[in-house]
Amino acid sequence: MRSSFLKLVVGLVVLTAVILTSPSISLAEGSRKLEDVYTQERIDCYKNVIKYYNPSIQDATAERIAKAIIYYSYLQKIEDDRFVAAVITVESMFNPGAISRSGAQGLGQLMPGTASDMQVKNAFNIEDNVWGSCKYLKIQLDRFSNLPRQQQYECTLAAYNAGPGAVMRSGGIPPYQETQEYVVKVINVWRQISGLPPVKPKKGGNTADKSAAATKSSTGSNSVNSPSTKTKSASYKKAPVKMEIESHYIYIEEPVEEE
Repeated sequence: MRSSFLKLVVGLVVLTAVILTSPSISLAEGSRKLEDVYTQERIDCYKNVIKYYNPSIQDATAERIAKAIIYYSYLQKIEDDRFVAAVITVESMFNPGAISRSGAQGLGQLMPGTASDMQVKNAFNIEDNVWGSCKYLKIQLDRFSNLPRQQQYECTLAAYNAGPGAVMRSGGIPPYQETQEYVVKVINVWRQISGLPPVKPKKGGNTADKSAAATKSSTGSNSVNSPSTKTKSASYKKAPVKMEIESHYIYIEEPVEEE
């Protein structure tokens, strides 16, 4: 265990050096190229994060997940691949075989109906699942693209958890405790792997360390529930060091307060 921790620390020291020497990349300026983001340095950085949250994962599996996150985020034109990594962290703790009590499957905990809609043939295949998860996230990002960026990402997460219909009916994050906690939790993991401090919701204290409720019915939406596997909680406070992954986009300030 001590050896694993030392490897993590060494990896993060290297990662910090990569961040300091890497040029900024701007999708908005149209300058982002695959070779800018799909580098061995960034792949190794993601492997460190993946192995922190799932210490028992094999190196080869961690590398496949890291490559899939970077590559399919790029193909789907998702601005920040750390956003996808944060979603997968909260969904499955990087366990490709995770199954929730409601039947959500794989890394991104796709419901079978959603997986079929995203043309995912095997939700337990790493590349298939990450592709489908990225595609579904991109659909929601485009759906809410008329909103300010902060609300856009919050509504995207809420739609991933509760379904876009619930978000549209509520005019924002639905009044479900599970969904509200889920949004804050993913944002805090996103900020953590960006080297930023956590945020707190304006009401009800810090929900980032609470577990999302595991039972919620889904009718045609992607219901993202706690996987049945026993893995480490995605808690910012439990991280011994910052896990800064270089990217061009930093998430906004804090969750929107819902009335």
